[in-house]
Amino acid sequence: MENAKKEADKIFQSTCIFDSVSEEAYPGYVAIKGKQILEVGCGDIPNELVGESTEVVDYGEGTIAGDLVIPLHFHRICSGLSWCGFIREAM
Repeated sequence: MENAKKEADKIFQSTCIFDSVSEEAYPGYVAIKGKQILEVGCGDIPNELVGESTEVVDYGEGTIAGDLVIPLHFHRICSGLSWCGFIREAM
């Protein structure tokens, strides 16, 4: 039962995750469950996150980045790369 609670609805993976906490981008994933980020991780997607209905989206070398507090005009340009953008897409 514990495993079922950990399964993501959607997982985005990329070789370029920038979480704005780490100094450099890294290969990894962002797991979404419902309207929330379940987990952001470095490396391979853990098996316990992937269920029968989990959709895995591979962005290859595309950058996945968290929202930053930046000027509005620049934010609109970058919004497609944000966690919030992925959450909206996942819903």
